Amino acid sequence: TDEVSKTHELGIFNRGDRSEIGTFDGRPLDNNYSLNTVDVCPVGALTSKDFRFRQRVWLLQEFESICTGCSTGCSIKLSYNKEGLFRAKPVFNPEVNGHWMCDEGRDVYKFVNRVNRQLDGRISLAGSPTVNAQFMTPVQAARRAGEAIRAQAGLDPKSVALVLTGQLTVEELEAAALYWKDELGSDRVFHWVNNVDTFEAFDGILDRGDKNPNTKGVIEALARYGLSAPWSELESGLKSGSIHTLVVAAPENQRVYPDLEAQVAVFGASKQLVWLGAGRAESVEALAGSVIQIPGKTYVEKSGTFINHAGLRQTVTRSVSIVPNALSLIEAIDAFAGRDVRAQAIGGVPILVPNAAVGQQQNEFTRHRGAL
Repeated sequence: TDEVSKTHELGIFNRGDRSEIGTFDGRPLDNNYSLNTVDVCPVGALTSKDFRFRQRVWLLQEFESICTGCSTGCSIKLSYNKEGLFRAKPVFNPEVNGHWMCDEGRDVYKFVNRVNRQLDGRISLAGSPTVNAQFMTPVQAARRAGEAIRAQAGLDPKSVALVLTGQLTVEELEAAALYWKDELGSDRVFHWVNNVDTFEAFDGILDRGDKNPNTKGVIEALARYGLSAPWSELESGLKSGSIHTLVVAAPENQRVYPDLEAQVAVFGASKQLVWLGAGRAESVEALAGSVIQIPGKTYVEKSGTFINHAGLRQTVTRSVSIVPNALSLIEAIDAFAGRDVRAQAIGGVPILVPNAAVGQQQNEFTRHRGAL
């Protein structure tokens, strides 16, 4: 707390063999880097409330990835078994995060788990958002969406629009921008910027106000294809009806988009909304218009590149599969275009689906999961 967080909650009390580490009166250890003390504690006396007693560590496997909690892009390792992901810990990276990561970033495994995910493709018709909803595979939903997109673009290319976020990989952004401009002939591609008021904030250590791993990637991709439509054009186009069909490549981590429900209400003004998202979005399901929902992959289920705030390009590798049929934006674009979907092979990648017939192993101890 003296060298990293500079918050000075910890001290050494008493002398000699009676020395103890503790906190000063009225100074609880609750800063945004407090869980790093768990990582460096030499005897295991300090534990994380989020992970404590929830899994036997010797039953977990690990893989390395990038923290997608903000534009710093800390190197991390994620622990998992068949039940899902259980924790995130920092990996030493002298160029980015050193030995540390913030406490907020340790939650980046939670939205990935099956309990928070959109599992099936879903189509609801105007006026019946829940009663007559049709469920199908993600590829089938994407193909239905593609038919609607191509038909509308044939009538008026500018009547189809696309919304992108900084939580997509560089490769996904490139594929989407290329398809929208070159194949559909539309320049209506918009960048959804979350938490505008705090976007440029920085705590001086690691945590940044830009809660996306690839904002620079969005900016570069849009600039490369000459796509510079302002957000106000999207709002006015939806209001006037000049934008008929809207495709939203939704954020994986919905929690860092405080304007999610407000923007969904804006998107709902389109005659046809296509929502590609990893997480279940009840506000989208409740829309009264015609909506096609396509389950999307998360950063642990696809390979690609993120560009952090400093311009450093870092790669993530497909390491596990939690919703096996979910689509990346690249795969969804293939389906939109009527091409064969170039799905990344599942072979060799663990599929984290709990076996209800077998249940947990006897010494896995508890089914309680970390909550969002």
